Amino acid sequence: MLPIFNRRTFVSLGLYASLTLSTSLQLTFGPEATLRLADYYTRDAASRDEQFRGWYPDFGSLANDSQAVHALRHGELWKFSSLWGDTAFYVRQATHPEQSVPPYKYRFLPTTIVGALHESTQLSVEAVFVIFNVLVSVLCALFFEVHLRTHFGFSRVTSVLGGCLFITSSAITGTLAFPMLEPASALCSCLLFMAAYSRNALGFACAALAAVATKEILAFSGLLWWLHREPGESKWASALMATIPVIAFGAYRLLLGGSAVEVNYGYNLLEGEFPKYGQRLFGLRSSAGLLVQMFLAFAFIWTGLLNALQHPLLRRSLPVIPLVLFASVLLSSRITRVIGVLYPIVIPAFLLYFDTGTAKNKAEPA
Repeated sequence: MLPIFNRRTFVSLGLYASLTLSTSLQLTFGPEATLRLADYYTRDAASRDEQFRGWYPDFGSLANDSQAVHALRHGELWKFSSLWGDTAFYVRQATHPEQSVPPYKYRFLPTTIVGALHESTQLSVEAVFVIFNVLVSVLCALFFEVHLRTHFGFSRVTSVLGGCLFITSSAITGTLAFPMLEPASALCSCLLFMAAYSRNALGFACAALAAVATKEILAFSGLLWWLHREPGESKWASALMATIPVIAFGAYRLLLGGSAVEVNYGYNLLEGEFPKYGQRLFGLRSSAGLLVQMFLAFAFIWTGLLNALQHPLLRRSLPVIPLVLFASVLLSSRITRVIGVLYPIVIPAFLLYFDTGTAKNKAEPA
């Protein structure tokens, strides 16, 4: 593990923090923010000459609408994003968890932390969420860097590159500046992979309980633990550990008033209810759209999977990918950010193009 006060650790910390600013935060925050929500529509139309107004007839079109002007100038950023449907519940859940609805209320860990920080700092929920996401993302990049060095034997530079690829991945850059849970999900995913590769049962159990309380897609970790069992390891003990995420999935739902197998917006699988997202697989255009969504999660970094068979850890992790993709397609409308939790497989595989690593490969399980 990297020592806490290691100078290079602080260099990595500064690098990852800088990347959160340059790839995510600078678009919406600060004096040089790219997006200015009010200016174009709320300025006095007469502030530009007649030729300009002829080019853009909607310039200043809301200047005389006081309600619109107020909303644009004082509205929270998440209300102007395409994520507003999710963020609205996360923001409310942070201060009024009893008013939330499925599936958001089952993702209670991040909103509980944000709610506590909101109470203690008196900052707005939105501001606390952004701070929380930045801290979690940077911490995750540091853990991921350690993971790449420890379990793959990559050089320090290659491992830092992996941390940079994580920070600049679509799931992080698209959600970090908003009240969303992808950064926290990414941290849980990293901890799950680290525990599974190290065969740290206590670490895995704790990470799994936190992970499923963050995003239900992380229940895939049960399969991950089973796939990485070691020679001589009791299959019964491994199977028991693998059930922890699944049990947590059902237990959280029962404790919060739902069905043990409730998915999406209150669908109960035991009663034959199921979201209709899977129907997208039967249309040529919708199937093509799904492929585009999947591609956008990691773009050409997906090509690293061509290397996955070369490394035992990655080779044994591969079955997790179709499981996550299948669950995402069936249960989610927007899957690009959801499948971002696969980065602990995709990014190391891509890094093999640059560095074959030196860590001792584990033997195949019996």
